[in-house]
Amino acid sequence: MPELTKSQKVIFAILAVVVLYAVYDLLLFPSKPKNVKTAVEAENQPELKDLLTATVAKMSQTMLPAKYEHLIARAEAGWPRNPFIERSKYRELILKRSAEGIAAEETQPKKVPFVYSGYIVSGTQVMAIINNVEYNIDEHLETEGYILRKVLPDKVVIEDKAKRQRFEVPLQE
Repeated sequence: MPELTKSQKVIFAILAVVVLYAVYDLLLFPSKPKNVKTAVEAENQPELKDLLTATVAKMSQTMLPAKYEHLIARAEAGWPRNPFIERSKYRELILKRSAEGIAAEETQPKKVPFVYSGYIVSGTQVMAIINNVEYNIDEHLETEGYILRKVLPDKVVIEDKAKRQRFEVPLQE
């Protein structure tokens, strides 16, 4: 086992002191509170009963400010969306709603022309030739908003940053 550092030794020393004190205080000589009354003894005290009765009566008589009534009414009303929903489920819900909107519009995605004409392997580095320009993996293309994600001998994978969609471009000879 490796040698402990000075800070680790100090932490273990403090831990040992705490454990010894806990054993002493809880097991060997437990301290008993002197002026603590049980619930049965407390019920028999008329002052406490009077105080509780007066407090409950006063609470029922006081009116809440309008802003608190409004907050309580809003909390009790149905919520349009769940604030505690998991991110993945929320993302699915948003994608479903956006897919319904896109299906209704029947929009066509814009086509960006990329020509994958070859690749270069130099040691561990792989480069693709797209539109007569050499690119490394994860490099931004000259056409703004696109990143080269993967280079294979027969195709490349390009990501559209705005839409977060990936598409493949086949090798053209």
